[in-house]
Amino acid sequence: MRTAWKLQAAAVLLVAFGAGPAAAQSPGDFFAALFGGIIRAVPIAPPTITVTPSTEPRRSTGGGVAFCVRTCDGRYFPLSGVSSGQEEGRCAALCPAATTTVFRGGSIEHATDRAGASYADMPNAFLYRTKLTDACTCTGNGPLGLAAVPIEEDASLQKGDIVMQVDGPRIFAGAKGGVPYSPAAFVPPERYPRISSDLKRRIQDLMVSRGATGNFIR
Repeated sequence: MRTAWKLQAAAVLLVAFGAGPAAAQSPGDFFAALFGGIIRAVPIAPPTITVTPSTEPRRSTGGGVAFCVRTCDGRYFPLSGVSSGQEEGRCAALCPAATTTVFRGGSIEHATDRAGASYADMPNAFLYRTKLTDACTCTGNGPLGLAAVPIEEDASLQKGDIVMQVDGPRIFAGAKGGVPYSPAAFVPPERYPRISSDLKRRIQDLMVSRGATGNFIR
């Protein structure tokens, strides 16, 4: 009797584990083989995560191009060659007869001001495209055109810029305190130590043409 019981137990173990090596089985597979499939492992489905892309247009966070905007009609123009922190002064100098604001962004449609307000949300955004108002002016002489900025008040100047004046070429040597610059900020090429002798000769050969006063070359 004991021998028969051992043979039956061995047969059960052979059924459960197989006669040869096999892949590792889960507890559910073991009991299923042992009891004829009464206990089965229940598969667990992985969680489903749904991501809905935002439909909101991405707005600027302050980088990109600086735009000078005339708030009375939304007319704007880019400010080039102006260092950060001087855009407002340059913008106001080019459009002194109107209220202006500087917006920054990759495009004017998504540009924002310092407070985070969008140009596109302005009441007069793009108004200039459909309406011209004589009272909305930068120069005081109609809605078109910008004011001329004297070289002494040009906040976009950088040290080393070559300025053509009526008495010959000058180099902007920089100045503390900002605009307006004193005459001492503009020195003759021979007194500016940071340019080559060849460039000094070329500058001296330049002839100041009529109407060139105040222009500069970088």
